[in-house]
Amino acid sequence: MRCLVVLIIICFKCNIVECLSTGRGSLDLNIKSTSEQYELVANQPLLMQIEAMETGIIIKVANLSTSITFIIFQIHSQRLTLTLSLTNTYNYESTVKGNNIGLIYRVATPGSAAMVYLNNTHNATVDVLLAAFTYTANDPIPGGCSLEFPQEEAPYLKLQYSHVLTTVDFQLANLGISKDCEDSVTKNSLEYDIYLYFLKQNELGAEEYFSSLIKLLSIDSIQKFGRKIHSLHHSEKTSLAFSSYPRKGAAYAVIVRDTTLKTSAAYVPILSYSCDVIEGSTNSCADIGDVVGTVVTFLIGLLGLFMCFFGHRFFKTEMFFVGFLAMLAVSLPLFELGTQLSNEDVIVTGILLGVLSGMIWILVWVCLGIPVVSLLLTGGVLGYLFASLIFFTPFGSLDSLRNGVSYSMVFMSIILFLTAFLLPLNKLVGNMQLSVKYMHWTYRNN
Repeated sequence: MRCLVVLIIICFKCNIVECLSTGRGSLDLNIKSTSEQYELVANQPLLMQIEAMETGIIIKVANLSTSITFIIFQIHSQRLTLTLSLTNTYNYESTVKGNNIGLIYRVATPGSAAMVYLNNTHNATVDVLLAAFTYTANDPIPGGCSLEFPQEEAPYLKLQYSHVLTTVDFQLANLGISKDCEDSVTKNSLEYDIYLYFLKQNELGAEEYFSSLIKLLSIDSIQKFGRKIHSLHHSEKTSLAFSSYPRKGAAYAVIVRDTTLKTSAAYVPILSYSCDVIEGSTNSCADIGDVVGTVVTFLIGLLGLFMCFFGHRFFKTEMFFVGFLAMLAVSLPLFELGTQLSNEDVIVTGILLGVLSGMIWILVWVCLGIPVVSLLLTGGVLGYLFASLIFFTPFGSLDSLRNGVSYSMVFMSIILFLTAFLLPLNKLVGNMQLSVKYMHWTYRNN
């Protein structure tokens, strides 16, 4: 009877550890515990492999300077999620799970070694990138004022994506001397720089994945290779939205700066393809192929070239085409952002509305017969194209344009200005008419 009780207690403890480390409610009897230990050199990334079902791996950093007060451990895996913890009991508050994760280790005794624990609960070997970056008491603490993430200090980013938008969230930082997060000194001293780095189109390999992340680990390399998108004050929202480009990797990094002490620290970067690199998954990158969109935009491009050279000889056809393009340019973003329709359904719906709009625009020309009115949509479509190109440059990343109203007003002003400017130039506007969607197709396929 006593043996039976001991056996039940052992099984119960094993079940608890498994639930905490994997987030699941069932016990996987194939997982093996190991005391394997890897020692990192501070501030130098390391590529390695973690064996299948290997848990309790110790990641250690020794020979630390006595000036080091905290370390950011970070783990990156392309395909499978890993679990990182500050304790071997994998408490909820000290554990994080994901592909691009990190934790802050506080050095209790100056010069002492630091260690964290890593779990691979998958039945597959995982390629990982390990790194441990050290900071002093004067450096700001990334995620040190965490309110929404489970950890009190969460130096990593969270990312959500759809085929249209990618949202990146991070937690506010704290000063190295750990002041109150609501303290005015903290609020006035800290600023955040957001960086973006694009991978090559359709490059989904592990080599490109890890080499891109290595470029965004340290502050110097982030500033060298990344493209600065925004600078945020401590009181601003820490949730940012970006356009998604499925199968085109995008890596995001954040640097927090202490403007008083002139020090800085880097958050753990995160990388996404706006699709799942694991084949057979629900949103697999292998299944993404915009055949309908490619065919439609190619045909629109051919029609646009025809209009460039022969548009005025077939004036009603030109009017139909302009009305079609104007509705297509407006309806596609609205349906993609405001509905849950698939990409193919959005394109078909946009085409149907474009055909209706083209017929209405022909009717307007037949009823009014005023040349200036017929050129309004032509100039508007051309203005839409130029405004889109301008906002794709660093001009679109200005802090003053982060407000939705300001962004929309400036965008519309560019369209209206170009439309009014080109009204007297009837022939030039007709010859410059091309499909906005054709430009989008050209960019996506290069």
